[in-house]
Amino acid sequence: MEVGIHFSEDKKKIKKLFIIVLVLLLGYGYYKNGLAYVFLGDISFGQSLEVLVFPFLGILVNIISNLLHKKKIGTDLWEGLFLSLLVPVSLPWYLFLALLLGYFGLKNIRLKTVIAKSLLFKLVISLIMVVLGLTYENSLEMGSSYYYGPIDLLFGRSVGNFGTTNIILLLFLGAVFWLDFYYKREIPFYVYATYFLCAFVYQFIDESFLLLNALLNSHVFVCAIFFAPLNKYSPALEITSHIYAIFIGVVMFFFSVVFSFVDGPYYAVAIGQVLFFMIEKIKFRKKS
Repeated sequence: MEVGIHFSEDKKKIKKLFIIVLVLLLGYGYYKNGLAYVFLGDISFGQSLEVLVFPFLGILVNIISNLLHKKKIGTDLWEGLFLSLLVPVSLPWYLFLALLLGYFGLKNIRLKTVIAKSLLFKLVISLIMVVLGLTYENSLEMGSSYYYGPIDLLFGRSVGNFGTTNIILLLFLGAVFWLDFYYKREIPFYVYATYFLCAFVYQFIDESFLLLNALLNSHVFVCAIFFAPLNKYSPALEITSHIYAIFIGVVMFFFSVVFSFVDGPYYAVAIGQVLFFMIEKIKFRKKS
């Protein structure tokens, strides 16, 4: 019983730390896409608040979903917040709202998917961006020339999702997950190590290749730390998980670096999850 209580308390602490890091990511996303431009005199404070429509809608729909399904109002509010951090600020708010309704609808009817629902959510956003010709640039980045160096990329001053560009905070998020006994710690390491090695070798092939810029890709960190190790969608056996992670790292490199596909890391993880599902299904059939 004491062990059970201790484990429960640890889970609560990890969840609190997780939410704190998400709030910090939200805060930085607001600063990067709003407040920073207020300080420069480019926009008013009121205009800067417009980007907060994403976390507002994410949490609001999460609360409504909880109420409709007779859950406590504060149940897993991190989910709506996390989804809001994955959007480009150029995405129209009504499309984000429609996606949230679809996401929580699928979640609450417990529809099983081969790809993690949160990753599927991000892939749909990626497809919408292609169809509508949207980019990750905010309105001010679109209207001016800019260059973000390695230090900028590390601390989040870069083009990317609304709230996941700060790599330092993403590493803190990984450290929080590391405290969880069930977190598959080897997968993020092998994903990024493989991606790193591929990029390191590639610099000798392409002289114009900017190695540090490629290594400090916030999308890669989001995928390696959060999406790739998700328990239900990744292998449990050590050797299989290593192969899975290495595969994702290689595909991630080709999509992101060789083909310059910004959302490549998300598709790399999705392909890895689909292949893992197929392999598990084949193994199950052989046993039966």
